[in-house]
Amino acid sequence: MKKISILVICLYTVSLFSQIPPNFPVITFSVNSEPTPGKIYLSNLTQGFGVVNTPFLMILDNTGIPVFSQQMTARMNLDFKLQPNGMRTYFDNLKGKFYALNEEYEVVDSFSCNGYQTDEHELVILPNGHSFMLGNTRQVMDLSGVVPGGNTAASVQGMVIQEQDENHLVIFEWSTFDHFDVSDCTTNSLLLGPVVDYAHCNSIDVDTEGNLLLSSRHMDEITKIDHSTGEIIWRMGGSRSKNNMFTFVNDSTSTFTGFSHQHCARWLPNGNMLVFDNGNLKTPPHSRVVEYAIDEINYIATKVWEYSPEPVIYSSAMGSSQRLANGNTFIGWGINAQHITASEVTPAGEVVQALSFPTGVSSYRAFKVMDPVQNHDGITLPAIGLHAYPNPFISSTQIQYKSSDSNPISIGIYNCRGQLVKTMSITHTLVGRNLIPWNGKDINSRNVASGVYLIRIRNGENEQTMKVLKLK
Repeated sequence: MKKISILVICLYTVSLFSQIPPNFPVITFSVNSEPTPGKIYLSNLTQGFGVVNTPFLMILDNTGIPVFSQQMTARMNLDFKLQPNGMRTYFDNLKGKFYALNEEYEVVDSFSCNGYQTDEHELVILPNGHSFMLGNTRQVMDLSGVVPGGNTAASVQGMVIQEQDENHLVIFEWSTFDHFDVSDCTTNSLLLGPVVDYAHCNSIDVDTEGNLLLSSRHMDEITKIDHSTGEIIWRMGGSRSKNNMFTFVNDSTSTFTGFSHQHCARWLPNGNMLVFDNGNLKTPPHSRVVEYAIDEINYIATKVWEYSPEPVIYSSAMGSSQRLANGNTFIGWGINAQHITASEVTPAGEVVQALSFPTGVSSYRAFKVMDPVQNHDGITLPAIGLHAYPNPFISSTQIQYKSSDSNPISIGIYNCRGQLVKTMSITHTLVGRNLIPWNGKDINSRNVASGVYLIRIRNGENEQTMKVLKLK
C-alpha cells in the first residue's frame, strides 16, 4: 500500500462558542475535508500531573463542537463509546468501574468484575445484554529460575476475561495464569519490575460463533479462545512473539514481521481482522493500522491493507482503529509525540480528517458513530413506510418497499456499530410493491448476532432507512 503523507489542508482551532463549557480542551484540526458525517467519541486525559487538563467525556460533531460533554472528577476516563444496546459506556479510573449512560446521558448501570480489580481497557456489551470485561489478579511467584535476577517472591499480575449475564452474574471466566506462561512476554525486562505485568491484555472481541479474540500487548500476541471450552484455538504474533502459529504474507520489513505491542484487535464483517499496531519493538518504532485476511486452517495472515503515515506517527501507548460503513477507517492515535489525537482515512490512504488536543493531552481510544442516513423522496413508499415483516424476526424477514419505476435497487444492512454486514442488489424492480427476503446472514453466509440492524435502500441518489431487530 502506498504511504500517503498527512498534508495540512487547513488549520483552524475550534473557537469558544457559547455551547462549549469552561475549561473544555482546545481542539485543533489540521485536516477536515469531507469526513464521514458522524459524531466523534473522545475522553481527554494526561499520563502525568504536569499538564493542565480538565477531563471530559465528549461527543463532537465534525467541526469539533460538542453535542455532549460532561466534566469528570477522575483524571483518566477511558473507552468512551457507543455499545450495541444503545448505551454509552466509559471507565472511571477513580471509582474503578464502567458506567453506562442512556440516551438522555443519565447513569443507568455500572459494570465491574466479580472478585477481581476491574481493568480499564475494555467493556464489550452484546445485544443479548451479556458483557465481557478484563480483571486484574496477582500471584506471588519465584522467577529466579525464569529470568536472571528474577525475584524469588515476585508479584506477578495476570488477567482474567469475565463474562456476565444481563443480571451481572458471572457465567464464563478465563485466566492468563491457566493458559499463558510468565515467560511468554516479549522481553526479560518485563519480568524484573516491582509488579510483573507479563500479558497486559487490552482488548476483547467476540465473533459470530461466540469465540473470543484477546489482544495481549506485552506478549505481542492476539489469541483466539474457544468460548465453550476455554481452550486456545490459535495464537498469532509478530517477530517478538514467542508463540506465533501464523505465517505472515506481505507484511515484513528488513527487521520485523507482523505487529508489535498492539491494541484493539477487531473482526471485520468481511471476516478479516483490523489491528492498531503500535510498533514499539520495531526499528525504528512506528505505528500503523493493518488489516489481515486470516486463513485459520493453514494459519496464514495476509496483509490486505494498511495505513502507515508519513511523516511517521509513533504511538507508544494506547490507540484504536475502527472500520466505518463507507470503507473509511477512523483511528485513535493514543499517546504520541506528534500530538495527533484522531484521524479518518480513506481506503486509498487519503486523510480526510485529523484533530488534536493540546500538547500532552491524549485520548485512550477514539470512535466515530455515523449519522443516520436521511430519508429522501426518490423511492415511493407505502403509506405505513418502508417496513419489514416479521419485525422482530428470528431466522428471516421480508423487506418491503414500493417503487415508482423499475430502476435497480441496492440494499445495505449495517449493524449498530455502523459496520456493513450484507449487501443485496436488485437489477430490475417491479413498479409497485416489492418484497426482498433477508435470511439473517452476513456477507459470508454466517448467521448474524441478535440485535438491531439498519437497512438502507438506495435508488440512484435517493435513500431510505429502517431498523429491524433480530432475535436469538
